[in-house]
Amino acid sequence: MNGDTKEISKILSERGLTISTCESCTAGGLSYELTKIRGSSNWFIGGLITYSNFSKSKLLGINISFINIYGAVSIKVSQEMVRSCLNKFKSDISVSITGYAEKNDNDGLVYISIGTRYELETFKINVTDSRELNRNFIIKKTIEFLLKFLKKNKIINKNAWFNWYMYVFRF
Repeated sequence: MNGDTKEISKILSERGLTISTCESCTAGGLSYELTKIRGSSNWFIGGLITYSNFSKSKLLGINISFINIYGAVSIKVSQEMVRSCLNKFKSDISVSITGYAEKNDNDGLVYISIGTRYELETFKINVTDSRELNRNFIIKKTIEFLLKFLKKNKIINKNAWFNWYMYVFRF
């Protein structure tokens, strides 16, 4: 994971982008991995652990009826977590993870959403091992998805571009 997180750090720094997270089944593990990189305070705005429906509602402002209708582990809730996190932190990118940390009658279902104000992608994975192994796997997959998202979407911070433009042309 360390090589991918370093590359994520480099991309975010070069583009002047910020990121925020909201995590359920990984309980802050993604935020921990991202912030192990020196200089992450330049681009990591913050993260929320929204493990329960109550915290998804109170911390992210997602209507509890919405969660009850679609289920906490659903594409809709995962995407709404990203939208809410973007708004709460005013970051350029947000990542959400919601799912089951272990397989029971739920197929070990996990949804990972990554988005900006203009792009949103959701990934579905299934886990089959112990809680600890699954959490590590989910975090690893999320970092891989985030790196691919950043490489595919050439987003830049508009303020960073404006500052560069003003500097180059000396207005």
